[in-house]
Amino acid sequence: MENVNVEEKKDTQKSDLIKTIIGIVLCVVFGFMLVCNMVIIVKGAVNDDRPPSIFGTTPLVVLSGSMSGDADGHIEIGDLVFLEQAAWTDLKEGDVVTFKDGGAYTTHRLMRWEADFEYEDKEGNKLYGGWVTKGDYNNGEDSHRLVEASYIGRVTGRVPWIGNVILFLQTPLGMILCVGLPLALYIGIDIWLRKKADKSKVAAAEDKTTELEDKNAALMAELERLRALAGEQANASSSENKD
Repeated sequence: MENVNVEEKKDTQKSDLIKTIIGIVLCVVFGFMLVCNMVIIVKGAVNDDRPPSIFGTTPLVVLSGSMSGDADGHIEIGDLVFLEQAAWTDLKEGDVVTFKDGGAYTTHRLMRWEADFEYEDKEGNKLYGGWVTKGDYNNGEDSHRLVEASYIGRVTGRVPWIGNVILFLQTPLGMILCVGLPLALYIGIDIWLRKKADKSKVAAAEDKTTELEDKNAALMAELERLRALAGEQANASSSENKD
C-alpha cells in the first residue's frame, strides 16, 4: 500500500513539474513577442519620424528587393533586419544603412563620400557632405545624397523570412493568435496531463482492488481450511469417546 502511494506521489509531482515548465516557456516566449509587438506599435504611433526601437535595437521588415543578391550583407524580401544607432561620423564605405526617403525607409549600401555635396537644412543653413548610396540589386546609384538628417541606423544583422511573421503578428488576427494559441495549447496540455494522471489513479485503484480481492480469497481459503481441520478434529474426538 505504501509503495503504491509513493509511486502515485512521484507521478503527480512529475506531471506538475512538466506543466509548470511548459507554462513558463510558453508565457516567456509568447509574452515577449506580444510585448515587443505592443512596444513597436505604440512607439510607431507616438513618433512616426523614426522607426521604433527595442533595447537600443531597431527591427525593420524588408518589403522590397533592392538589396537582393549574393553579396556580403545582402537582404531579401521578408527578412527582418536589425539596426544599431551608430554615430554618423563612424559610418564607412560598404556599410548597409537605413535612411528616410520621403515617407518610407530605405536600406541601401554606402558607396562613397562626397565632401563637396552642398545642401541646406530645415533652418536654411548651408551644409556640405553626403553619402552616395545604392541598392545591391539596382543597376544605378541613388539620385539623391544621404545626409545626417535622413540617417536612421546601420544594419547589424538579419533573420531570413521572419519579417513576414512579424507583420502578421501585428495584425488583429495575429495578435489574437499570439495570445489565444499559447493559451489554448497550455489548456490542451493541462487536460491531457490530467487525463493521464486520472488513468494512472484508476489503474492504481484497480490494482488495489485486485490485491484486496486476492487477499480476501486467500483469507477465505484459509478459513475453509481451518474449518475443515476443526471438523476433522471434532470427528476424531467423537470417535475416541465412543470407544
